[in-house]
Amino acid sequence: AVRAYDGVPYVWGGESAVGIDCSGLPRAARRSAAVTLAWRNADPGLLRVAARDWLVDVPAKGLLAGVGTARVAAADRAGLLPKAVMTPGTLINTADGSHVMVVLDEDTLIEADPLPNKVIVVRVDDLTNPWMTTPVVAVRFTAPR
Repeated sequence: AVRAYDGVPYVWGGESAVGIDCSGLPRAARRSAAVTLAWRNADPGLLRVAARDWLVDVPAKGLLAGVGTARVAAADRAGLLPKAVMTPGTLINTADGSHVMVVLDEDTLIEADPLPNKVIVVRVDDLTNPWMTTPVVAVRFTAPR
């Protein structure tokens, strides 16, 4: 679901295909996936997940702080995180909480980046991207309570 946002313009506070920011990207993708799976599997619990994610706006700092997430690892930069952590859907936060990205595979992330002003796919070894040279913390969404 997160790949559907590739190329969408960066808009601070945005959470749609019209414009999206870094924390809106994983939340919007998770909502979309939850709704699709809820209908496909006749699972109303997933509709509750989508509704909760829509109602509770969590910025990058909140995701880092554990609002709906659990910490799994930290490193001096994304490319140094253990491969076991780099599974699709894991969130990679900057250690200062200013930005969040989503793992696509062990070498690739997707992010709503304010610098090119759109959602882009980046490699963790692209050290020309400033987000790939900063300390990071990996977190995963937790099941709703």
